[in-house]
Amino acid sequence: MKVSMKDVAQRAGVSTATVSHAINKTRFVRAETKKKVLKVMKDLNYYPNFAARSLRTRKSNIIGLLVPDISNFFFISIAKGVESTLKKYGYNLIFSNSNENLENEIEQIKIYNTQLVDGLIVAPVSADHTFLNELFSGYYPVVFIDRKPKGYKGDCVLGNNTKGAYDAVSMLIKKGHTKIGIITGLPGLTTTEERLNGYKKALTDHGLKINKNLIKVGDFRV
Repeated sequence: MKVSMKDVAQRAGVSTATVSHAINKTRFVRAETKKKVLKVMKDLNYYPNFAARSLRTRKSNIIGLLVPDISNFFFISIAKGVESTLKKYGYNLIFSNSNENLENEIEQIKIYNTQLVDGLIVAPVSADHTFLNELFSGYYPVVFIDRKPKGYKGDCVLGNNTKGAYDAVSMLIKKGHTKIGIITGLPGLTTTEERLNGYKKALTDHGLKINKNLIKVGDFRV
């Protein structure tokens, strides 16, 4: 038999409104009463219908995270950090992978648009992202990480790739090295362009010639 909120209220000796407030934290409920409600829920094996609640309130306490390569330890570590921070504020994480493929990215974003997420964090693939102006309808906030989406203006949290590459090359030069190579990422990514610019600038500033044979293209995979 399916247990309802009314059943929980009757067993706990409180109103359905009190049960609702105890679950959703929408109003103050005495600690003793809340403890009793939670115990009854456990005894009756009652689980709130969060999907129905989300439809009513337009709030799911779920944040989406879309990354380009789920096998990359860098993005795994980001996911762990995002999840641990969200937990502190009562949010949960949905994690998905575009596999560095634009069509996959678009499909995943469309799925998030139907999931009533409260926000989305995206590390975009290498491509023109002008389409996002229509795909993101403003129902939830979006933040881009690690890479800037080309053709779309949005909030970003980024590392200083140019300075990072510049400092790394400069340190090698100061240690006496002159034949310094670089393995870039995929063409078209802002991280690739910025790191390559930092690499070239460091060589030029220290009076070294840029050798194209020492510049190799990678794909950010192991």
